[in-house]
Amino acid sequence: MRKKQTSESEIVRCCANCEHSSPLYGGEQVLCRKKGVVSEQFFCSKYCFDPLKYIPTERPILPKPDGEML
Repeated sequence: MRKKQTSESEIVRCCANCEHSSPLYGGEQVLCRKKGVVSEQFFCSKYCFDPLKYIPTERPILPKPDGEML
């Protein structure tokens, strides 16, 4: 078994990131080629991650260090 990379473990399995799905107008549901109309949070055994559909979370902005912090 291969060890998961940190980026893989952070990715949430859901139909919004699957290569078999297409977003529907309204944003809460997707059209799956395998299961039909399902929720974005749903995933099935045919789930296959599509890196082009993944929207990463924004990283927090760190304060700039001043002379006293160093």
